[in-house]
Amino acid sequence: MGFNPNDYMSELVEDRDRTILNEVIAKREHFAFDGMIRLLVGANIQFEAVDLLQEFTVTEVPTLWVFSTQYMDRELQKRLSEYARAGGKLMLYPEIPVLDLQGHSCRLLAEELGLGEWEVIGGVDTLEVLSSDSVLVRQRLKFSSFEGEVLATRTRDGRQEVAAYKKSVGAGEVVVLGLAIGQEYGYQLDVIREIANNVGIQGHLVATNGELSLVERTNGKESFIFVTNYDDVVQRTIVFEDGTPLFDGEEIMLPPRSGAIYVRNLEIAKDLTISYATVELIELLVDDDKVELCVQPIGARGSISMHTNGNWHVTHGTVEAGERIVIRDITDRLTIVFSNAKQVVSQ
Repeated sequence: MGFNPNDYMSELVEDRDRTILNEVIAKREHFAFDGMIRLLVGANIQFEAVDLLQEFTVTEVPTLWVFSTQYMDRELQKRLSEYARAGGKLMLYPEIPVLDLQGHSCRLLAEELGLGEWEVIGGVDTLEVLSSDSVLVRQRLKFSSFEGEVLATRTRDGRQEVAAYKKSVGAGEVVVLGLAIGQEYGYQLDVIREIANNVGIQGHLVATNGELSLVERTNGKESFIFVTNYDDVVQRTIVFEDGTPLFDGEEIMLPPRSGAIYVRNLEIAKDLTISYATVELIELLVDDDKVELCVQPIGARGSISMHTNGNWHVTHGTVEAGERIVIRDITDRLTIVFSNAKQVVSQ
C-alpha cells in the first residue's frame, strides 16, 4: 500500500495551499482509510506500507496500491509510470491525477500510461463490479475513452458507463479503480476479494467462517494473528494458511464483539518456543532453569503447543517425541511450569 509522507505534513500550511490539502485529507479519510484500506483488512488481504518517496523495485513491491485525488506531485507521477512500465502492477484509486500540488495541469501519469479520458462523478451511486451488481459507491469515474478490460460499469437504460478497468503497460499492468467504495455492508468484502483475485492477489489466511476478520503481523518468524468477531453472536472457525489448517485443525471460538491474538513461533526462553497458542498469554516469568507461563482460554477452551530441545519438561500435557509439548482443552486460567533438566543437573 503506497504511503506518501508529504500528504501528512500539514502542521504549517499556507492559505493558498489550504483548499488542495483539505480535499486530499477529506478524500483520504473516506476513500482510503475508511474505504479501500479498511476493505482489504476486513477481507483478510495482507499488505505492507511502502514509502512512495523512497526507492523500491518491482521485485520488492510486485503490486502497489496507490490512493490518488486529482492532485499529485509530478515526480511521483513519473515514478509510478516507470514502476508500471518496468513490470509492476499499479492499482490506482479512486481518481487519476491531472494537477500537480500547486494546482497546475500535470497529466504525466495519464499520458505516459494512456489512461484515456474521463470525468469525476460525485455522489452516491451503484455499479456493476465484476460479478456483483448494485455495489454502493460514493464517487466514480466515467470514462469516455479507454483501452483495457472492463472491471466496473454503471448501466442505465441500456447505456453502459465504465468506471474501472485494467490494461497492460510496458512490462507491467495498471488497474484504474475509479470507484470510492467503503465497508458499509458485508457484500463489499466479497467485491474487494474478487477485484484482488482478478489481478492475482489472494489472502494467505482463510477462515471457514466469513464473518471473522483475520490479520497477521509477522517478521518472517514470529507471527501474531489477530482474529476479530464484530458480530453480536458467538462465532467459530478453523483457520487455514495457504490451504493448511492452523493450530492442528482446532476450531477456535470468539465471544460476541471480541477479538483475540493467536501467537505462533514465539521463543519465550532458550530452546523453548510457543509453536502456537489458542489461549491468551497472561503472564510470563523466566529464570535459567524454570519458566512460568500463565494462560487462559479466549472462548470456552484452548490449547498451547510448545517446541523444545528435549530438556524442558512440564507436569501438564502430552509430550510428543521429546520435542513437542501439547496442552489441550484448557478451560480455565492455568499456570504452566516448565523446568530445564539440563540446567538443574549442571548446577
